[in-house]
Amino acid sequence: MGVVVIGMRKEISRTGLMAVIVANLLWVVLSLVVVVSGALSPTGVGAVWIVLRSMTVGAFAVLQCIGLKRM
Repeated sequence: MGVVVIGMRKEISRTGLMAVIVANLLWVVLSLVVVVSGALSPTGVGAVWIVLRSMTVGAFAVLQCIGLKRM
């Protein structure tokens, strides 16, 4: 939801974009912690899904960082 609100503005807030990037990176780290620690006891398929999703979110964070640098 935050991405939509920030992206729809006429001028994108650098602070808002940075907040989204930090949230995405936090998501990646915490997702990987869940898998490694087994905190939620995901199945094998669930663990693979969590890793794939965290890689996708991490890729978005990288792209957002590139966009931030170009602003």
